Amino acid sequence: MDQEAKQQEFLSILKGLNENQARAVNTIEGPVLVLAGPGTGKTHILAARIGKILLETDALPHNILCMTFTEAGVLAMRRRLVDFIGPDAHKINIHTFHSFCNRVIRENLEIFGRQNLEPVSELEQMEILQELLNALPPDHPLRLGRGADGNYYINHLKALFSQMKSEDWTPSLIESRATQYLADLPNREEFIYKRNTKEFKKGDLKQAAFEKEEKRMKELVAGANLFPRFNALMEKYQRYDYNDMILWTLEAFKKNEWLLRNYQEQFLYILVDEFQDTNGAQNEVLQLLISYWEDPNLFIVGDDDQSIYEFQGARLKNLTDYYHQFKGSVDLIVLKNNYRSTQGILDASKNLIGFNDLRIINTLQDISIEKSLLASNKQLQAISTKPVLREYDYEFHELVHIVQELKALQTTGENLEEIAILYAKHRQADDLIKLLESFEIPYQVRKKTNILNLVTIHQLIEILNYLREELRLPYSGEHRLFKILHFECWGNSSNDLARITYHLARIEKEDRPFWRNILIDGNYLKEDIGLNEIQSLTNAGAVMNRLVGLVENTSLPHLVEAIFTQTGLLQTALESPDKLWRIQVLYSFMDFVKEECFRDPDTTLAGLLETLQSMDRHGISIDLEKDILAEKGVQLMTAHGSKGLEFKRVYLLHCTADYWEPGKSGNNYKFSIPDTLSFSGEEDAMEARRRLFFVAMTRAKEDLIMGYSLKKNETKEQRRARFLDELDATSDLQKENPVIPQAEITLAKAYLLQQNQQSPKENYSPEELDKLLEGFVLSITSFNKYIECPKSFFYEDVLLVPSLYSEAASYGSAMHRTLQFVFEYMLRNEEKQFPPLKSVIESFENELHRYKGYFSAERFELRLQSGKHHLEKIYEQWMPSWHKKVKLEYRTSPLEIQDVPVTGIIDKIEWDQNNLALLVDYKTSKPKPEHLSEPKGSQPYGGKYWRQLLFYQLLAEEDPRIQANAYMGQIAYLEPDTSGDYNQASVVFTSEWKAQMRIWIKEIYQKIMSHEFDEGCEKEYCVWCNFEKEKSFPDSLSNTAIEELDD
Repeated sequence: MDQEAKQQEFLSILKGLNENQARAVNTIEGPVLVLAGPGTGKTHILAARIGKILLETDALPHNILCMTFTEAGVLAMRRRLVDFIGPDAHKINIHTFHSFCNRVIRENLEIFGRQNLEPVSELEQMEILQELLNALPPDHPLRLGRGADGNYYINHLKALFSQMKSEDWTPSLIESRATQYLADLPNREEFIYKRNTKEFKKGDLKQAAFEKEEKRMKELVAGANLFPRFNALMEKYQRYDYNDMILWTLEAFKKNEWLLRNYQEQFLYILVDEFQDTNGAQNEVLQLLISYWEDPNLFIVGDDDQSIYEFQGARLKNLTDYYHQFKGSVDLIVLKNNYRSTQGILDASKNLIGFNDLRIINTLQDISIEKSLLASNKQLQAISTKPVLREYDYEFHELVHIVQELKALQTTGENLEEIAILYAKHRQADDLIKLLESFEIPYQVRKKTNILNLVTIHQLIEILNYLREELRLPYSGEHRLFKILHFECWGNSSNDLARITYHLARIEKEDRPFWRNILIDGNYLKEDIGLNEIQSLTNAGAVMNRLVGLVENTSLPHLVEAIFTQTGLLQTALESPDKLWRIQVLYSFMDFVKEECFRDPDTTLAGLLETLQSMDRHGISIDLEKDILAEKGVQLMTAHGSKGLEFKRVYLLHCTADYWEPGKSGNNYKFSIPDTLSFSGEEDAMEARRRLFFVAMTRAKEDLIMGYSLKKNETKEQRRARFLDELDATSDLQKENPVIPQAEITLAKAYLLQQNQQSPKENYSPEELDKLLEGFVLSITSFNKYIECPKSFFYEDVLLVPSLYSEAASYGSAMHRTLQFVFEYMLRNEEKQFPPLKSVIESFENELHRYKGYFSAERFELRLQSGKHHLEKIYEQWMPSWHKKVKLEYRTSPLEIQDVPVTGIIDKIEWDQNNLALLVDYKTSKPKPEHLSEPKGSQPYGGKYWRQLLFYQLLAEEDPRIQANAYMGQIAYLEPDTSGDYNQASVVFTSEWKAQMRIWIKEIYQKIMSHEFDEGCEKEYCVWCNFEKEKSFPDSLSNTAIEELDD
């Protein structure tokens, strides 16, 4: 569709807005607050407003900043914008608060200077907190009573410090609010006796209750005062956590006015979605961004009734403070037209949420706000069905009844994707999933799984334990070998293993041969034991022997990779019906190993296994989302996960107090937060759960069915959630008491005992591949990899089969980061001087040490000496000619070329005295002419470095933040040529080549999104072409030729 047609389509969208939506979209200038209830078109008006700004003002796409709460929200907004305004949608800055702050840090590394910090793992955080508590004196409030052993308050501190960071609370603020809270208690009714007793008079303070709160506040303040020590320990161990990025950005904005001004000048229009979920630190970032203007162009959309978090008082205060901050100029708009649900559903949900006190309609006293929603979807207005309330005798009866209804709907051709079953906790769906599988009803579910509990990872850890024991003392791991040999990946016969066991058992212990030895002795297996097929056994023995030899001679990540490739674990995963899931599991474990080695380059096999044991002790998991996406399947999800979605029919499952109301033990491992700090009282947790129930109800378009049972099972009675009591008392509901035939119940129980499972499909469906490619952005790495071999691209970039950063790539990264340090030092230096060579060498030593886990000891020392030598020569040869106006590791803005989303990281951009830009990319390979050649013969797309520089040239020209007039691209070789010189090879591109690259970008992207992955390069060294032909792997899956593109 051409631009003019797209504009006409957008104008027709604007004409279709209702009165309040149009007011929200058309009020472009000044502060606006929109209260958008469920189904009122929140995303629609945000996208429409952005389009309107571009249509009617001089603002460019990069002058607009849209903040939302989740990455899913970012994707949804981007999709809607593409529909509305076309390719310019990719140039709009759409961020979560965390990704925005991460961008600020990346773009200003010379200010933040935290290059050597690594994200803290959950286990490391626990250990730091343990260290903090162990260092306290015995009379410290957190070492008394239950805290005496030093363990009790670990989770308290973890939750408190996270809250302090997210809300930007300081220890002094907490102490002052705790003091204020205690001072006010004698004035509160619940702390005063209401009548005379033998011991107390009416009006006396309830001393015991007061002292209990006093003790709680003392513990809270004592914990808060440990916050600086915790941060000092994090710095000592060079660690940071997720929330630190926001605090660093706040600190930098406050200290560097010019930095804040840069972003204020760029973002002329700011939009914030889901504002009700923003915390204190996020809100402060927003306040700084808008502080330049008296009446900023800030458009806030939210709904206090859909906030599903606790501390609602503090979050609601953000909304009301915004209103009062710009009172007189802020335009408050309430969207009242709901286009999703029937009026019956809307009325019932309104009645329920009316039981909450913490609502904006109750806190903005000087203005009347009416939040009643009007059903405005013409197709639904004629539907007069009421929300259904069902009572069952037992929980299991509810499951059977739902499955019966789904089966009947399936038979009539109903689209099951339009049906959702929502629950409060994942475990509610366990038996339901088994029944759906048994009755062959397709379903879709996303469930978080701890991969450490999965069979594949248990097998991998068992092999690692065997190798550790064999390394410590040969043959000490024999007790594990029998179990290991039964693993599916070897293809061994259990009967043959039994015969070996029987044979060995008949031999006296002192004469009995070791399993490890007989497995590689084919004659013994055949002649002494009498086995016929021994290949799988001898192969297993040879592999295990090789792995034992590798332990001390390769890095830990390479050892794990060798286990994947040599034992058959990876091949078994790729050939299994549920291969996508099993590959994701292996990939996640490999990621974990790489992260552990990156955090501590000296990590050993024993250290890794001890880490895994500690994680088990502390209940720490490695979580992975498992997606089951059956075509046209009923949707199963938690109420939290349903936010933002809608369905024709919604079941709310097991609506009992145990599942839907807040748990009594929910705060066992948290400090008590006073309401002077949280602005929320004791009802906060219950109100949060009521808002969650409200969100779940308002997902339904036509049918809302809420079920509960009188008994959990034969022995345990239960009560329905109080929300059903509230609905029953205020709303017009259709009440039902379904009776399930005993034969149906018996059949369902029999199915459960059979443990049926749906057979996963052998091949990937288009829907699954689309899911894997969701949000895909083309980089030069993916572009080049697809050109080299589409089959390899599929396995490595789509399926994400686990592979390692090679030794060469690790060395290259260390060299890159060292040169980055050189220029960051210069930028921070007042005289703009480069660092002394000694500092450069020290930086390289530190950087290479970070990657030590990817090298053997011998190769590490070799690379260390090599890098130091090259840096000395490079510094001598290049430093005098370096320009000092530079940008480093420049990550481009969200861009599109030929309607294709693209991205890139340019090592260095230098500007000369004429303000012409030179795009520089470092390479740690030796110069080869074919890498920089133009397209010809066997290289129809040109050399890989030639393509890379041309790709970067287009990015630099398109990026609105720099719009670099890039006159040249340059490959700076960090290895000498045959004559010992360190070359800087430059390329100038014609307009014809730039036009050709635009065509290639569109061509490659379309092929990827069309799932064209069957064609391989058929080169003899190609891992994936060989795998499909021979079903075998080399020892390493790393692709150095692609890795060195470092994009």
